[in-house]
Amino acid sequence: MLAATDAVAVAAILKGGEQLYQRRPAARPRGAPEWLAVLLEGESLFNDASSIVLFEIFLKLSSRGGGGGGGGGRGGEGALLELLGAMVADISQLAAVGVVMGMLIGYGTKFLFKHIQRRGTPPHAEVAITLGGAYLTYLLTEYYGLFGFHGSGVIGVVVYGLFGSATLIFGLSRKGRRHNAFFDFWDVVQFTANGLVFFFVGASVVNFFVRIAPELYPDHDDPWDYAWDASTMMLTRVAPISLFTLLIRGGLMFLEAPLLALVGGGGAHGRGACVGVCG
Repeated sequence: MLAATDAVAVAAILKGGEQLYQRRPAARPRGAPEWLAVLLEGESLFNDASSIVLFEIFLKLSSRGGGGGGGGGRGGEGALLELLGAMVADISQLAAVGVVMGMLIGYGTKFLFKHIQRRGTPPHAEVAITLGGAYLTYLLTEYYGLFGFHGSGVIGVVVYGLFGSATLIFGLSRKGRRHNAFFDFWDVVQFTANGLVFFFVGASVVNFFVRIAPELYPDHDDPWDYAWDASTMMLTRVAPISLFTLLIRGGLMFLEAPLLALVGGGGAHGRGACVGVCG
């Protein structure tokens, strides 16, 4: 895994470089090339999807209860191997079904695009088809699967989106590209979804801290004491760690710049070095 798991951060950095180049068209291109953006954003989404799949598998294993493993020796080793085998089988099944379903519905979307373009359908119909295709991919993969085998809906949606990107937005019509309705709509959806995700993540973290605070600080009864201790911990621990991480990141970027300049950006070796260093 090269890219960060935070797809929002990857997209923001790449688009920031692109906007810088658009403001200074006479300057040397500073924005990330499209192939790099697709690779890093796609891999970051795959990393997110993989983490969700692993969470689902561990949740299912923990809900089964702890059977086996008490016999020690060969019995415990056999139970461990059986558990690992079940995990590998579940991961393979969820990923494979998700990839297949995403590809199938992607091909279906591309076929529908060709059909409606012959009939002269307006561009907003293409937007509606991609929205329905993304939802249908998640629904069918997560709850119905393929030939009785369930898959990961998140991986299915990621593959569906990557298929659309690889096929020039499922063969989007020229009229749709001129009107820019497709890109405007999905930019709004992406912004709204990211905002909701981070809002609920922050709310869940606060809720978790409020519920666990009496166990962390059993000597305090006043909620303001919890807030004061939490603020002190943030200033004395989290802030220095964040600052130190930024310093390490800056130092690594300074050391990697001569390597990228030496390798260059052309050819397969340049692309490989660029993707690896960006990770």
